[in-house]
Amino acid sequence: MEQMSPYFKDVMNYIEKNVSPMPAEFTEVSVEVDFNSPVLDTYVDELYSNIMMAVEMKGGVFNIQEEEFVKYINTIIKMRVDYVCGFKVMMGPTERLVVPSYLSCVLSNIGRARHLDYGVELVPKLVSQLKDQVFDKKSDLISISNALRLLKGIGFEYAEGYTRSKEGSFDFMTMTLMDGMVRNISKDPHPVYALLSSTLNVRGVESVLSPRISYGSQAHLANLVRGLATLKV
Repeated sequence: MEQMSPYFKDVMNYIEKNVSPMPAEFTEVSVEVDFNSPVLDTYVDELYSNIMMAVEMKGGVFNIQEEEFVKYINTIIKMRVDYVCGFKVMMGPTERLVVPSYLSCVLSNIGRARHLDYGVELVPKLVSQLKDQVFDKKSDLISISNALRLLKGIGFEYAEGYTRSKEGSFDFMTMTLMDGMVRNISKDPHPVYALLSSTLNVRGVESVLSPRISYGSQAHLANLVRGLATLKV
């Protein structure tokens, strides 16, 4: 091999201080999120059942029907995606809407995520939304929110509102559901992002980047999410 000049490292050090590699352009990629997910279904069903059981054990009655509870969760997800994308929302992030604690974690990761090395900007896009899956009246949201707020005494944990930032987590947004398996472009993301993303069937990054690392099956993650629907007593 040809011997490297003894001055090469000096030139490298000088250039590193004055030249920063940047992508020529950013490719905007739509990352699909979908509330028709078996993981979300499992979480919502388990949480609703636990609430009903806890209320009944206290001698009370939970007057929210399960169908209404599902639509409430779906509407919150839709509002977060719409907010990130700049669309009009029924309730803004600071309006103190009750958001179940685990769902709050999911929502905080949904958003625009840019990566300088890959030259991509990931943007959430809600799919499979049907009119009967969400509420179209603010009063319905407020009514259920107020009812849920009263459950704090039985161990129901919640956040108020969703984050004002429109930025999302790149680790979350690069998870993708392929053939029932949750995958990512690298092994760096914490496994928690696999669970969070599987809750909404996150997918789409595979159109520009190759997901080679598997984080497990969606069926396995659906089973794990049951433990996050328990009430704290």
